Amino acid sequence: MEQQSIGLLNGRGISSRTLKEQAYQLIKDGILYHKLQVGMVYSQDAICNDLGLSRTPVREALLQLEQEGYIVFLRGRGVEVLPLTDERAAEIMEARFYLEQIGSRLAAFRRTEEHLRRLDAVMTEMTELCTSGDSKLMYRLDREFHTIIFEASGNSLMLGEIETLRDHFLRFETFSAFDREDYAREVIEEHGQILAALREGSADKAVAAMRHHLRRTSLRTTSHLLSHFENETLGL
Repeated sequence: MEQQSIGLLNGRGISSRTLKEQAYQLIKDGILYHKLQVGMVYSQDAICNDLGLSRTPVREALLQLEQEGYIVFLRGRGVEVLPLTDERAAEIMEARFYLEQIGSRLAAFRRTEEHLRRLDAVMTEMTELCTSGDSKLMYRLDREFHTIIFEASGNSLMLGEIETLRDHFLRFETFSAFDREDYAREVIEEHGQILAALREGSADKAVAAMRHHLRRTSLRTTSHLLSHFENETLGL
């Protein structure tokens, strides 16, 4: 039987990282960016063929993704991407909403000039690219902006947790934040308000700016879910 092509490599080659690490990241990206669809069953052979890798590193990667709640093994059939329930999505939204505010508060106290320089550089690149239509790159830059804030917070545990939450957030948002230029410019403006507060060293202003940004982000990318929840419960 002819094996299906999934497109996980997306033009990229295999790097010097271990084969298992590469397989893990490529398959995970396939899930997060919806190349691997919820409800579809994918054979391990099809994934191996698509990545050009042997079964061992691919199986090790899939086992890790199963432990993290992304997939489930179906005996004799392959793997299936697990859906997120509305309740689970609400938990992710709520956790991110409050954790990002705490991170911005700590960053206002602990940021260095190097952190500010890096944040400014990301904003500059986003501004230059906001009319490019490359929404995936804009998403990566947006994530880098938030990651730097958590690096500035000085708390590695919180950084690891927010990275996990951001991964799962990608699974249910609509990817619409950068589909429109006006949305992209809104994000950049909101980032600018956060950066200004961090530069000033004002924890209260940083929290307020982050809260405003996350509320707007929810309206731009998860409004299809908000009707299922009480906004007061989520803090939105």
